[in-house]
Amino acid sequence: MKPIKIKDGLYKITFKEDSEFWDVVADSLSAIQKTKNQIRFKADSIQTLKQQQLPYNLLFNFVIDIADQLEGLEKKGFSIPFFSITDFIIINGYKFVYINHKKVSRIRNNLITIDYPYKDDKFISPELENITTLPSQISYKSSYFSLASIAAFLLTNETITQEMIDKGMFWKTQSSLSDAKVGEELNDLGYEALLLETIYNTKLYWTLERCLYNDPQKRFYFYI
Repeated sequence: MKPIKIKDGLYKITFKEDSEFWDVVADSLSAIQKTKNQIRFKADSIQTLKQQQLPYNLLFNFVIDIADQLEGLEKKGFSIPFFSITDFIIINGYKFVYINHKKVSRIRNNLITIDYPYKDDKFISPELENITTLPSQISYKSSYFSLASIAAFLLTNETITQEMIDKGMFWKTQSSLSDAKVGEELNDLGYEALLLETIYNTKLYWTLERCLYNDPQKRFYFYI
């Protein structure tokens, strides 16, 4: 559902069926009105997120904004299996909002059900990638891995190469011996972490790293 411009400074999103997902979207947009099939909100400009490189401040906004939406959905018992670049809009050049209602999945016992194949496989979690039968159940934290994967891509506008894999996460070894992370099992992390070298040791780096564990039981979103 793409926003439609009503007039300068005012947009609307129209949908066929109301759901708790649209309540979360309305909150994210600071909507001035929400009905059973429409959200109206103020904005000077709207863009669709593209395969582009984002500076640190906008990447930070992207991660925090979408994670806030995820937390809102989780409180209502829902999650997203994975994200695609085209799932997001940018409000006024700095506010990011997820608007693809088709991927919303109900959480039951910390799991979501995958009952049809997904064509998009660029930013998916290991557990989603490893599905061989349908329907299957995976952790609701699949969304965290996907969000961090897209963020890593947007930081560099690059994909993982064999050269990066061979080089490894060498910057980890440069830490102080007192750093608790030195002894970490680096193989526990997805290769997407290789793209985060330029922001290593920032708050955003640690936030994304926590989302990139291959084991969803170790994976969590937390920003301080």
